[in-house]
Amino acid sequence: LYTTSFSDLIPFFTKEKYYIAHKLVSYKGKKIIIKGEMFKVSKSELINFIQKSINIGDMREFLISPILTNNKKEVLYLTEDSYYLYKS
Repeated sequence: LYTTSFSDLIPFFTKEKYYIAHKLVSYKGKKIIIKGEMFKVSKSELINFIQKSINIGDMREFLISPILTNNKKEVLYLTEDSYYLYKS
């Protein structure tokens, strides 16, 4: 799923807890260094944080995944102006 509206993704937040990681990557030669932080958050904290970031124009790249309770895999990839949902 691809959308330019974060509100289109809100119905897909069906779990109560999520991981959110700031996608901040740097390179030293061929070595990839992940510098972003990762946190566990509640669904309401996550939605409020993202909506506030969008409203103040400070949206960053994030990777979001529910804290899994089954075998389904979901990853949301958020950029400054586009939002993607990957499911398997």
